Amino acid sequence: MREWKNINKGSILNDRVLLLEFSNDYEKTFNQKLNVGCKLCINDAYKRLISKTNTDMKSKTNECEYKLKGIYSGTIYKNNPLRRDEMTDDLAQDLIKNHKLGIKLFESIPEIIKEDSEMTLTQLRKKHPSILSNSKSKFLDKLNDSEVVVEDIDEEE
Repeated sequence: MREWKNINKGSILNDRVLLLEFSNDYEKTFNQKLNVGCKLCINDAYKRLISKTNTDMKSKTNECEYKLKGIYSGTIYKNNPLRRDEMTDDLAQDLIKNHKLGIKLFESIPEIIKEDSEMTLTQLRKKHPSILSNSKSKFLDKLNDSEVVVEDIDEEE
């Protein structure tokens, strides 16, 4: 679905292709037909769709436990710009593992990861004796991978 908040209502009203696309998105979202011949109906539909989109984005944002630092918003990663409001836990974990700045990209992260990332390799080995690694970064990678596996197993039971 197109981000309609970036397109003004006048553009939608004056462009038949945009109007058709808007009408289709509205119908898919609300299971209601839109009277495209009624400017008042389009105005109401625009407000309703924008409100729904904003609410959906806020709920997605609230679900993510990682908060990207504002200064890194817009940074390109894997040919896509990073945005604070579009951050997911999976993307954040990928960034921590694969981006050169890793954990420094974030202003807040889940406590367990933060706690472990601040420990020395010796402390990590004592806390998690089943994980073997010669470097702290590889140790944290293995720890993060093992936590994902445990979560997946718990969900299947």
